[in-house]
Amino acid sequence: MPSNTHSLPLLPFLVNLLLQSHYTNGVSTGTPATYPLAVSLTGHESCNTLQRGSILAGFQEMNALYAAAYDITWDSVPAVEFFGKEERVGPFKDMIEQNLANAHKYSLTNASNPPTPPLPNIHVRCDDPYALCTSCTRPSQGKFIAYNIGNEAHVNFCPGYFNLGELDARVDEVAKNATLREDLDAYYNRATAWARQIMHIASIGTAYLDRRTTHSAKSGANSNATQPHSSSTTAITMGTSFLNGVPAPAPQPNNLKYAYGTIRSKWLASLSSQEPYDAANNPENYGLYAQARYVQKKTGVYPQQPVLDATDQSKLLADVGLQDSTSPKYACFDRPDVV
Repeated sequence: MPSNTHSLPLLPFLVNLLLQSHYTNGVSTGTPATYPLAVSLTGHESCNTLQRGSILAGFQEMNALYAAAYDITWDSVPAVEFFGKEERVGPFKDMIEQNLANAHKYSLTNASNPPTPPLPNIHVRCDDPYALCTSCTRPSQGKFIAYNIGNEAHVNFCPGYFNLGELDARVDEVAKNATLREDLDAYYNRATAWARQIMHIASIGTAYLDRRTTHSAKSGANSNATQPHSSSTTAITMGTSFLNGVPAPAPQPNNLKYAYGTIRSKWLASLSSQEPYDAANNPENYGLYAQARYVQKKTGVYPQQPVLDATDQSKLLADVGLQDSTSPKYACFDRPDVV
């Protein structure tokens, strides 16, 4: 019997070829595309052939999410829910728009019009070099499905990633379910996982840092007594935002509740306890915003659940059950997903 082992290396190429699909207005038409991948996915430490195909497929599907989301309208429901009201987020609108445009560049590539400047190739791996895939000490707080290394174009994929659904199959399945069709968390898929990770890459996602300094009062000509505080701002790479004023129970590294999932992402954009740039600094907000836009364009229904009613903010700050959510968790909610 002839051996088939020699054909296995061809599978990633064939998967790549099959996934070159054209997206009109961010929605798959199934028409073969005329452009290659924007970048190469390199490395693949400890990834088997099927895992390589799944990583590549998720990357391609992520392109569809950001193609549906880069043209942000600031008074739209998705923009308000995931980045904040325009008067609150105003100083950071340009940064958010640029971050979305940078992510969108991965789907705007062809031989005659490559991205400028060139995008970095992305090193992907499955060997968990920092042992984060199983690092969550509280199982109820989920496990990582992927994490970024050094804010570089370097992503490790954990076993949970390979259990996530394909973008259009997941959207179609949930949209047919009367109970789940408006639940954004139910649509979470491998493209959403990629959409979060891509924002950690320094050349894609930029965050805002406000350094505040308290001065001691002095006498004389150089007195700072009338200006006890000063601040300076700078652009930094994107980490993971957390909920202000609601420490997590120990044991966990920083006793912080990191903003993963729809409820916590909407929290960043809505509550006065958060800095107005917290949502703009959080990769999950971009990924879920893009997912919501894609679902809305593909199905005609905006997935508004779970709703966060920020009317009584003191009540929300005390509502541990709401903060932790009962939705499936696609990260370790106790840790940032960049190391």
